[in-house]
Amino acid sequence: MEITTKGCNKVPVNPAFVKTANNVYTECVKVIFFLVAFFGIRALCCEDVRLDRDPNILGHVPAWDQGDNGTCWAFTATQLIDGYRFSHGDTDYQHLTSPLMVAAAGVANNAGNYSWGNQIKAIDMVREKGSCNAKWVSDHLGIKKSSDLISNLETIYDLTEPAIIHKEGNNNGKTTDFVDFADAETSRKAKKAAAEKTSLYLSEIGIEDKIAPGTGAILKALEKNRVSYVHEILNFICKETKPLTNLPHPDYTARNPDSNNKLAEKEFRQMIDQNLRAKKLTAPTFCYTAVMHKDVHLITKDEVKCNDESTHIAVVVGSRRNSSQQCEYLVRDSFCSAYEKRTKRKIFSKGQHWMNADRLLKNTMARTYFP
Repeated sequence: MEITTKGCNKVPVNPAFVKTANNVYTECVKVIFFLVAFFGIRALCCEDVRLDRDPNILGHVPAWDQGDNGTCWAFTATQLIDGYRFSHGDTDYQHLTSPLMVAAAGVANNAGNYSWGNQIKAIDMVREKGSCNAKWVSDHLGIKKSSDLISNLETIYDLTEPAIIHKEGNNNGKTTDFVDFADAETSRKAKKAAAEKTSLYLSEIGIEDKIAPGTGAILKALEKNRVSYVHEILNFICKETKPLTNLPHPDYTARNPDSNNKLAEKEFRQMIDQNLRAKKLTAPTFCYTAVMHKDVHLITKDEVKCNDESTHIAVVVGSRRNSSQQCEYLVRDSFCSAYEKRTKRKIFSKGQHWMNADRLLKNTMARTYFP
């Protein structure tokens, strides 16, 4: 066999050598394609991203602290709202959306406390009514944390339902407590006292008379349930808001019940990684107990074993590979101080911590983001 190249002399070539060379070339190409695909996919799946440091996303937004209130949904909504604002040309960094007012806007009307809220509803309410400035709220409230205001108002509301306790003996001679609802006159006096205490409290924390609701408005608010009462009082406090009519309706995707675990985890990973590359924030709803305490999975194809108290939502603001080449997500978590207080574990830095991506994804139930 001869291989002829124009302009060159004829050179004899061994056919076996040509076959071997072709095989080696083919295998090399396969290896190269594999390495490019493997490392390319790994890089795309877990790039080094830090949206918390980007001034056009969350660089100007603090990691708010919700305290012991179950308002993670409201504090997460705040991060999504301001992150979207600053990534779409808004440079009013002096105006940060108040998590307290978002909590007031989005809590479920029939809820007994603020643990039952909805980040989607809260965001839609802010778009409709505007964003209350967190700085304005903090400047006008003489309290350490705005979340304390909710707790204090709830305590005042509880005064409107005085319990009348009767002690009665049973056959064994022991006494048992029986609780009756107060009569109408007692309830009326209790509501009046609560209204006066509300006015006094708002005055003590620095709310000016021209801003604070009058006694009649407070009494009307007290006729509603505890959450609605707090909602009404907070609405009186923040009268000046920033219009956010261009804020879109957020996208919410729950875990597909028909997917197996591996497929569901893959779908969520793709969503989060794609958003990080596009400089978009993602808020996963996940089982806090499983992610933070044990390497267990409380979500299966057929059921979610995570109880309501352990269901949590936070914001993914970054990703990286650790020294063991495992993918981690940087999570901005408003429950940080309460978690460390309860567990005595110091794992947060400025309200954020790195979570193992696999563990987070295995226990994620849904995700929220702006399209």
